[in-house]
Amino acid sequence: MKCKSCGCEIPNSSNFCPKCGIKIASVCNCWVIGEPYNCGQDECLGRRLNVLLEEESSFEEGHISRRETLMQNIKQQGVVPFIALIASIIVFICSFFKP
Repeated sequence: MKCKSCGCEIPNSSNFCPKCGIKIASVCNCWVIGEPYNCGQDECLGRRLNVLLEEESSFEEGHISRRETLMQNIKQQGVVPFIALIASIIVFICSFFKP
């Protein structure tokens, strides 16, 4: 089954589209309260929890990709400029602590 709003492929047992969050079923089989529930799109506990989980997942994916990009940049430019930068920062900080 495809979402009428965004075209995402949706499992038949879904109550909401996993991509855009639009309500698919009029009476949801709520996985939070464990029984059929005639929910509204903004009121449904299951939908709100699902949206939060999706946001957390996309945040983690973005965080990982930024870390991978940083590591690729370090590998491409070499370790020497990175070590030189760290050494410069240490020398700068130590210059404030001369007796």
